[in-house]
Amino acid sequence: MSTDLMNEPLSGCSGVLVNDIDLARLDDVAIARIRDAFARHSVLLFRAQSLCPSSQIEFTRLFGSCEPHPLASHRGPPEHPELLVVEHRPGVRSRRNDVWHSDVSFSPQPPLVTVLHAIEVPAHRGDTLICNLVTACERLSPAFRHALEGLEAVHDAGPEVRQVHAQARGHEDLMAPEPTRHPVIWKLPDCEQETLYVNPYYVSHFVGMTAEESRPLLDTLFDIALRPEHIYRHRWQRGDVLLWDNRRTMHYAIRDYDDDTLRVMHRTTANP
Repeated sequence: MSTDLMNEPLSGCSGVLVNDIDLARLDDVAIARIRDAFARHSVLLFRAQSLCPSSQIEFTRLFGSCEPHPLASHRGPPEHPELLVVEHRPGVRSRRNDVWHSDVSFSPQPPLVTVLHAIEVPAHRGDTLICNLVTACERLSPAFRHALEGLEAVHDAGPEVRQVHAQARGHEDLMAPEPTRHPVIWKLPDCEQETLYVNPYYVSHFVGMTAEESRPLLDTLFDIALRPEHIYRHRWQRGDVLLWDNRRTMHYAIRDYDDDTLRVMHRTTANP
Protein backbone atom coordinates (compact mmCIF):
# COMPACT_ATOMS: atom_id res chain seq x y z
CA MET A 1 0.00 0.00 0.00
CA SER A 2 1.34 3.48 -0.90
CA THR A 3 2.10 5.68 2.09
CA ASP A 4 0.30 8.44 0.18
CA LEU A 5 -2.91 6.92 1.56
CA MET A 6 -1.71 7.91 5.04
CA ASN A 7 -1.08 11.56 4.07
CA GLU A 8 -3.35 14.49 3.22
CA PRO A 9 -2.86 16.77 0.17
CA LEU A 10 -1.95 20.36 1.03
CA SER A 11 -3.18 21.80 -2.26
CA GLY A 12 -3.98 20.92 -5.83
CA CYS A 13 -0.44 21.69 -6.98
CA SER A 14 1.97 20.23 -4.43
CA GLY A 15 2.60 19.00 -0.93
CA VAL A 16 1.20 16.62 1.66
CA LEU A 17 0.49 16.78 5.38
CA VAL A 18 2.24 13.82 7.00
CA ASN A 19 0.20 12.73 10.01
CA ASP A 20 1.05 10.74 13.14
CA ILE A 21 4.83 11.22 13.13
CA ASP A 22 6.90 12.74 15.94
CA LEU A 23 10.09 14.01 14.27
CA ALA A 24 11.95 13.91 17.58
CA ARG A 25 11.32 10.15 17.93
CA LEU A 26 11.73 8.53 14.55
CA ASP A 27 11.89 4.80 13.97
CA ASP A 28 12.73 2.93 10.76
CA VAL A 29 9.09 2.75 9.67
CA ALA A 30 8.58 6.50 10.06
CA ILE A 31 11.84 7.25 8.24
CA ALA A 32 10.83 5.02 5.33
CA ARG A 33 7.45 6.74 5.18
CA ILE A 34 9.07 10.20 5.11
CA ARG A 35 11.51 9.19 2.39
CA ASP A 36 8.70 7.76 0.28
CA ALA A 37 6.59 10.91 0.70
CA PHE A 38 9.53 13.14 -0.21
CA ALA A 39 10.24 11.14 -3.37
CA ARG A 40 6.62 11.61 -4.46
CA HIS A 41 6.11 15.22 -3.37
CA SER A 42 8.11 18.43 -3.29
CA VAL A 43 6.67 19.71 0.02
CA LEU A 44 6.02 17.90 3.33
CA LEU A 45 4.28 19.36 6.38
CA PHE A 46 4.43 18.00 9.94
CA ARG A 47 2.17 19.68 12.50
CA ALA A 48 2.58 20.16 16.27
CA GLN A 49 6.30 19.38 16.41
CA SER A 50 8.72 20.40 19.16
CA LEU A 51 12.28 20.07 17.92
CA CYS A 52 15.29 21.34 19.79
CA PRO A 53 18.12 22.53 17.49
CA SER A 54 19.99 19.23 17.80
CA SER A 55 16.88 17.23 16.90
CA GLN A 56 16.16 19.43 13.90
CA ILE A 57 19.72 19.03 12.65
CA GLU A 58 19.50 15.25 13.13
CA PHE A 59 16.21 15.13 11.21
CA THR A 60 17.64 17.24 8.39
CA ARG A 61 20.51 14.77 8.04
CA LEU A 62 18.04 12.17 6.78
CA PHE A 63 18.37 13.98 3.45
CA GLY A 64 22.11 14.61 3.37
CA SER A 65 24.84 16.65 4.98
CA CYS A 66 23.52 19.46 7.20
CA GLU A 67 25.91 22.37 6.80
CA PRO A 68 26.11 26.07 7.74
CA HIS A 69 24.95 28.67 5.22
CA PRO A 70 27.78 29.53 2.79
CA LEU A 71 27.51 33.26 3.59
CA ALA A 72 29.15 34.17 6.91
CA SER A 73 26.37 36.67 7.64
CA HIS A 74 23.83 33.84 7.77
CA ARG A 75 25.54 31.45 10.18
CA GLY A 76 23.77 30.00 13.19
CA PRO A 77 24.78 30.19 16.86
CA PRO A 78 28.26 28.83 17.74
CA GLU A 79 26.82 25.70 19.38
CA HIS A 80 24.68 24.94 16.30
CA PRO A 81 26.24 26.68 13.25
CA GLU A 82 24.12 24.54 10.90
CA LEU A 83 20.89 26.08 12.23
CA LEU A 84 19.91 29.57 11.10
CA VAL A 85 17.63 31.47 13.50
CA VAL A 86 15.28 33.71 11.50
CA GLU A 87 14.12 36.10 14.19
CA HIS A 88 11.86 39.15 14.04
CA ARG A 89 10.79 41.00 17.20
CA PRO A 90 10.73 44.57 18.59
CA GLY A 91 14.21 45.97 17.98
CA VAL A 92 15.26 43.00 15.82
CA ARG A 93 14.34 42.81 12.15
CA SER A 94 14.80 39.60 10.20
CA ARG A 95 16.31 39.89 6.76
CA ARG A 96 13.76 40.18 3.99
CA ASN A 97 12.79 37.08 2.05
CA ASP A 98 9.81 38.52 0.21
CA VAL A 99 11.33 37.62 -3.14
CA TRP A 100 10.88 34.46 -5.20
CA HIS A 101 13.99 32.32 -4.82
CA SER A 102 15.39 28.82 -4.36
CA ASP A 103 17.71 28.66 -1.35
CA VAL A 104 21.40 29.17 -2.14
CA SER A 105 20.91 28.46 -5.85
CA PHE A 106 24.15 30.42 -6.37
CA SER A 107 26.09 27.48 -4.93
CA PRO A 108 27.67 24.89 -7.26
CA GLN A 109 25.73 22.29 -5.24
CA PRO A 110 22.54 23.94 -3.95
CA PRO A 111 20.77 22.41 -0.94
CA LEU A 112 18.49 19.51 -1.70
CA VAL A 113 16.15 20.21 1.22
CA THR A 114 15.20 23.17 3.39
CA VAL A 115 13.58 22.47 6.78
CA LEU A 116 11.76 25.36 8.46
CA HIS A 117 10.44 24.96 12.03
CA ALA A 118 7.95 27.53 13.34
CA ILE A 119 8.92 28.45 16.91
CA GLU A 120 6.78 31.61 17.21
CA VAL A 121 4.49 32.88 14.45
CA PRO A 122 1.92 35.69 14.26
CA ALA A 123 -1.69 34.72 13.64
CA HIS A 124 -2.78 35.16 10.02
CA ARG A 125 0.53 36.79 9.01
CA GLY A 126 3.86 35.77 7.48
CA ASP A 127 2.62 33.04 5.13
CA THR A 128 5.04 31.30 2.78
CA LEU A 129 4.29 30.71 -0.90
CA ILE A 130 5.84 27.69 -2.65
CA CYS A 131 5.90 27.31 -6.43
CA ASN A 132 6.01 23.86 -8.05
CA LEU A 133 8.72 24.09 -10.73
CA VAL A 134 8.22 20.50 -11.90
CA THR A 135 4.62 21.18 -12.83
CA ALA A 136 5.67 24.43 -14.52
CA CYS A 137 8.23 22.49 -16.55
CA GLU A 138 5.70 19.83 -17.51
CA ARG A 139 3.34 22.46 -18.87
CA LEU A 140 5.86 24.00 -21.26
CA SER A 141 5.02 23.36 -24.89
CA PRO A 142 7.24 20.69 -26.52
CA ALA A 143 8.79 23.25 -28.88
CA PHE A 144 9.55 25.71 -26.06
CA ARG A 145 11.03 22.97 -23.90
CA HIS A 146 13.21 21.84 -26.79
CA ALA A 147 14.46 25.42 -27.24
CA LEU A 148 15.47 25.55 -23.57
CA GLU A 149 17.39 22.26 -23.65
CA GLY A 150 21.09 22.91 -23.11
CA LEU A 151 20.54 26.51 -21.95
CA GLU A 152 22.24 27.43 -18.67
CA ALA A 153 21.40 30.26 -16.28
CA VAL A 154 23.90 32.18 -14.14
CA HIS A 155 23.01 32.26 -10.43
CA ASP A 156 24.62 35.13 -8.52
CA ALA A 157 24.66 35.81 -4.74
CA GLY A 158 25.11 39.54 -5.38
CA PRO A 159 21.51 40.55 -4.48
CA GLU A 160 21.76 38.81 -1.11
CA VAL A 161 25.14 40.33 -0.31
CA ARG A 162 23.87 43.80 -1.22
CA GLN A 163 20.94 43.30 1.16
CA VAL A 164 23.38 42.37 3.95
CA HIS A 165 25.43 45.51 3.23
CA ALA A 166 22.29 47.66 3.30
CA GLN A 167 21.38 46.34 6.74
CA ALA A 168 24.88 47.21 8.05
CA ARG A 169 24.99 44.54 10.76
CA GLY A 170 28.72 44.07 11.00
CA HIS A 171 29.19 42.25 7.70
CA GLU A 172 30.14 45.23 5.54
CA ASP A 173 33.18 43.32 4.28
CA LEU A 174 31.13 40.32 3.10
CA MET A 175 32.04 39.31 -0.45
CA ALA A 176 29.82 37.46 -2.90
CA PRO A 177 31.16 34.08 -4.06
CA GLU A 178 31.74 33.54 -7.74
CA PRO A 179 28.49 33.08 -9.69
CA THR A 180 27.68 29.58 -10.82
CA ARG A 181 25.67 28.12 -13.67
CA HIS A 182 22.87 25.56 -13.67
CA PRO A 183 20.77 24.10 -16.49
CA VAL A 184 17.44 25.82 -17.06
CA ILE A 185 15.80 22.44 -17.59
CA TRP A 186 17.40 20.34 -14.86
CA LYS A 187 16.94 16.59 -15.21
CA LEU A 188 17.08 15.35 -11.63
CA PRO A 189 18.98 12.07 -11.42
CA ASP A 190 17.37 10.62 -8.29
CA CYS A 191 13.66 11.19 -8.95
CA GLU A 192 13.51 11.07 -12.77
CA GLN A 193 11.81 14.46 -12.99
CA GLU A 194 12.65 17.64 -14.86
CA THR A 195 12.44 21.02 -13.14
CA LEU A 196 12.46 24.58 -14.45
CA TYR A 197 15.42 25.68 -12.34
CA VAL A 198 15.31 29.48 -12.48
CA ASN A 199 14.32 32.11 -9.92
CA PRO A 200 13.99 35.91 -10.09
CA TYR A 201 16.29 36.69 -7.15
CA TYR A 202 19.52 34.90 -7.96
CA VAL A 203 19.40 34.37 -11.74
CA SER A 204 21.08 37.28 -13.50
CA HIS A 205 21.28 36.09 -17.12
CA PHE A 206 21.81 33.13 -19.43
CA VAL A 207 25.25 31.83 -20.30
CA GLY A 208 26.38 33.41 -23.57
CA MET A 209 23.81 36.23 -23.36
CA THR A 210 23.81 39.66 -21.73
CA ALA A 211 21.43 40.52 -18.91
CA GLU A 212 19.48 42.76 -21.31
CA GLU A 213 19.19 40.01 -23.89
CA SER A 214 18.18 37.48 -21.23
CA ARG A 215 15.44 39.56 -19.60
CA PRO A 216 12.52 38.90 -21.99
CA LEU A 217 12.99 35.13 -21.85
CA LEU A 218 13.51 35.14 -18.08
CA ASP A 219 10.34 37.17 -17.60
CA THR A 220 8.42 34.70 -19.76
CA LEU A 221 9.70 31.75 -17.71
CA PHE A 222 8.82 33.47 -14.44
CA ASP A 223 5.33 34.29 -15.73
CA ILE A 224 4.82 30.62 -16.61
CA ALA A 225 6.20 29.33 -13.31
CA LEU A 226 4.25 31.76 -11.12
CA ARG A 227 0.79 31.01 -12.40
CA PRO A 228 -1.60 30.70 -9.43
CA GLU A 229 -2.29 27.04 -10.13
CA HIS A 230 1.40 26.26 -9.50
CA ILE A 231 1.52 27.88 -6.04
CA TYR A 232 0.79 26.52 -2.56
CA ARG A 233 0.26 29.07 0.24
CA HIS A 234 1.31 27.81 3.66
CA ARG A 235 -0.40 29.41 6.66
CA TRP A 236 1.89 28.85 9.59
CA GLN A 237 0.96 27.42 12.96
CA ARG A 238 3.30 27.26 15.92
CA GLY A 239 5.09 23.90 15.88
CA ASP A 240 4.88 23.41 12.11
CA VAL A 241 7.83 21.79 10.38
CA LEU A 242 7.71 22.43 6.66
CA LEU A 243 10.30 20.97 4.31
CA TRP A 244 10.65 21.40 0.59
CA ASP A 245 12.86 20.27 -2.26
CA ASN A 246 14.88 23.29 -3.40
CA ARG A 247 15.39 21.82 -6.85
CA ARG A 248 11.68 21.27 -7.51
CA THR A 249 10.39 24.51 -5.96
CA MET A 250 11.02 28.16 -5.30
CA HIS A 251 9.44 30.11 -2.45
CA TYR A 252 8.44 33.57 -1.21
CA ALA A 253 8.04 34.71 2.42
CA ILE A 254 5.20 37.23 2.69
CA ARG A 255 6.23 40.27 4.78
CA ASP A 256 2.81 41.50 5.94
CA TYR A 257 3.70 42.05 9.62
CA ASP A 258 5.06 45.14 11.35
CA ASP A 259 8.29 45.82 13.21
CA ASP A 260 6.82 44.86 16.60
CA THR A 261 5.66 41.41 15.47
CA LEU A 262 7.21 38.32 17.08
CA ARG A 263 8.20 35.69 14.52
CA VAL A 264 10.92 33.09 15.11
CA MET A 265 11.81 30.28 12.71
CA HIS A 266 14.62 27.71 12.78
CA ARG A 267 16.03 26.86 9.35
CA THR A 268 18.33 24.02 8.30
CA THR A 269 19.32 22.65 4.91
CA ALA A 270 20.68 19.36 3.61
CA ASN A 271 23.06 18.85 0.73
CA PRO A 272 22.89 15.52 -1.14
